[in-house]
Amino acid sequence: MNPIIKYLAKNKVPEDPLVVRRLRARAASFTIIDRQLYKRGFTMPYLKCICPTEAKEVLFEVHAGTCDNCQGTTSFAFKILRQGNYWPTMKEDAKELVRKCDTCQRHGNLIHVPIEQQTAIFRVCPFFQLGMNILGPLPMAKGQKKFLLVSIDYFTKWVHDSKDTKIYWKRKKDFGQMSCPMCYGRITRLHENRPGKHHFRLTFGMEAVVSVEILSETGRMKVKQPDDTGTRGELDLLEEVREKAAIKMMVYKRRVVGYFNWRVNPRIFQSGDLILRDAAATGHSSTKLEPNWEGPYEVIRSLGKEAYSLKDMRGRPLDRPWNAEHIKRYY
Repeated sequence: MNPIIKYLAKNKVPEDPLVVRRLRARAASFTIIDRQLYKRGFTMPYLKCICPTEAKEVLFEVHAGTCDNCQGTTSFAFKILRQGNYWPTMKEDAKELVRKCDTCQRHGNLIHVPIEQQTAIFRVCPFFQLGMNILGPLPMAKGQKKFLLVSIDYFTKWVHDSKDTKIYWKRKKDFGQMSCPMCYGRITRLHENRPGKHHFRLTFGMEAVVSVEILSETGRMKVKQPDDTGTRGELDLLEEVREKAAIKMMVYKRRVVGYFNWRVNPRIFQSGDLILRDAAATGHSSTKLEPNWEGPYEVIRSLGKEAYSLKDMRGRPLDRPWNAEHIKRYY
């Protein structure tokens, strides 16, 4: 602000013509009244220009003073403007203060942005895919069974289920081999996509016909009569149809992965960094008015796969590692 004050009060300008032109354009929005610099504003006729020392006092008083009110960066800056104050970096300073405020950090919104990129699973060949899911714990049944393993064939939608008392990797492996031996090893999430052809056509090489159409002689059956020679020809050409469907599914998955990865915002922490953890992820019951984050905690080391070992401020390690999805940096 000093160059503007010198220009308005003493008509002093720099030697560079380009800087002089910019200075005169900026100075048109300022004026001096009783040896005090003011800026012509839109919220108020004149906004008082204050120095950095006064700006820090105003920031602290408005945000955490007598009438403190923790709020966002933009509303915080607007509130300062309504008080009749102005300085060039007020929005950036307000953002920095809100980011470092302890109360604002603890009551901040939960982060739903993904932290790591999505990995698409492409099958070796069509139909070698199985969807598996684990449900439970459910109410105790006969034999103390409370978990349910469900597998679904990707195209035929054939379902197989099993009840268990506990879920462990060997049980899932045996169940996968029993459900579909050819598909095991390629277990993925069951996901509906549009390969361009109906699943029945891709499986059996022909369109599906229900029994009602055969009995009532529908229009489609009259136009296209069953032909054994044509059916065998369709089966010979089925491999090409499956390959085209597989290519379309691959393009679709890559497009989905690209959209998902565009939103990824990785969170990387180093040993010694201070963090806050998600209060809901700890399993403690909380109300709407309680903080969303608790801490701070210190990072001991990285365990890989976005997992970190933490300790409290007294130096006691936490009982389990925490994923970066449930923690954020503490300033």
